[in-house]
Amino acid sequence: MRAIQCYQLLPSLFWVLQKARKTVHAVTVVEAKLNLESLIAQVIANAEPMIVSTDTGQKIVLLSLDEFNSWQETLYLLSNPANAEHLRRSIAEAQKGKIQERELIDA
Repeated sequence: MRAIQCYQLLPSLFWVLQKARKTVHAVTVVEAKLNLESLIAQVIANAEPMIVSTDTGQKIVLLSLDEFNSWQETLYLLSNPANAEHLRRSIAEAQKGKIQERELIDA
């Protein structure tokens, strides 16, 4: 059941990322084949996904492993409704300036 809920969050997360980043770059398969090394370097350096479109209009996303792992962690954290609500409240408070700096304790 959790896998289905996480999977359903993917379109929402991608939409949020598109809005936050303003633009998501896209290339054709032909362009991707010709410039694969530089595309990979760009995706890793910018920590931003790249859309690759086929001739038939299908699309895939080229994403760095670090970024993918970050998405997976976000999906995991949001899969628990109580945790997701706590995160939403915390983000809203931070956006309103209600933040406190705390010193980290070394273990």
